[in-house]
Amino acid sequence: MGGRSERLTNLLSTVNQRLVAAEETRATLDRSGFDLEAALDATDYDAEVMIDFVNKSIALEQYPRTKRGCAVARPDVCSAAFPRRFDAG
Repeated sequence: MGGRSERLTNLLSTVNQRLVAAEETRATLDRSGFDLEAALDATDYDAEVMIDFVNKSIALEQYPRTKRGCAVARPDVCSAAFPRRFDAG
């Protein structure tokens, strides 16, 4: 049983070392690219800086097999028909 206990102790030590290394690496990441709170903190909540960030850093991501816009049979009536549908209730 002594060998099994020693292997378990070594395993736990290795896991702890790797967790510490992962935490150290995580602390160096620039989270503003994927964490909204970090992005807001990076802009100091300044509206102009936020708008500039969105204009320069956010890109359109087209999803496969999807279409955007008004779903009508004739695209030439889309801009005229779409607002009337919502006005009519």
